[in-house]
Amino acid sequence: MKQIAGALAFVLICLIVLQNLQAKRFNEAVKAGFLEQTGIFPYYIQPGTKYTLILGDMNGLNPSAYLALQEYIKKPGKEGEIVIPSVLPQNSKRAMFGLVAQDFYYQVANKKSVVIAHNLCSPSWVKNKDLEIYRNSALSIGAYCQSEPESERLDRIIREYNVKKVILYHDVDSYKVFVGPFLEYLEARGIEYEFKAQ
Repeated sequence: MKQIAGALAFVLICLIVLQNLQAKRFNEAVKAGFLEQTGIFPYYIQPGTKYTLILGDMNGLNPSAYLALQEYIKKPGKEGEIVIPSVLPQNSKRAMFGLVAQDFYYQVANKKSVVIAHNLCSPSWVKNKDLEIYRNSALSIGAYCQSEPESERLDRIIREYNVKKVILYHDVDSYKVFVGPFLEYLEARGIEYEFKAQ
């Protein structure tokens, strides 16, 4: 009987120790925030009740915004922050360097299926959509024209976490030219946004 009681006491002590370790690990994870890897782009979440989205390079033309947020996520985050350094694929040249018209036309002319994000939302690209080079390719226009998985994922994050505010690490003027439809998306949903120019 004493052996059974001793064994039960030992098991109980082990369970308590294990529970304390799990609680400690959970608290550390909450304190540090956590990374979601979606296969499209990574984002970093600090748990909270009201969420602010901090968004980096969205058009491939602002590598300093991407780098600034890479540094930002190394520091302890604030409660209720979602940080997305870039919505462009991290193995993509577009994630760090701007895409100029010459590159664009080369890619469209030499590939059967091309998806170029963001730039095609600007009025200057839209004006050229009837050019032969567009008609003879399987070109998809970019995110925030509601055509790419990046924009769909970003929309799900905003809805899932009921985002109240978006901070954009971009220059205001260039951003409005290249990603204007995303601002319209935010305004239509009554989501506040502000720019932190790089």
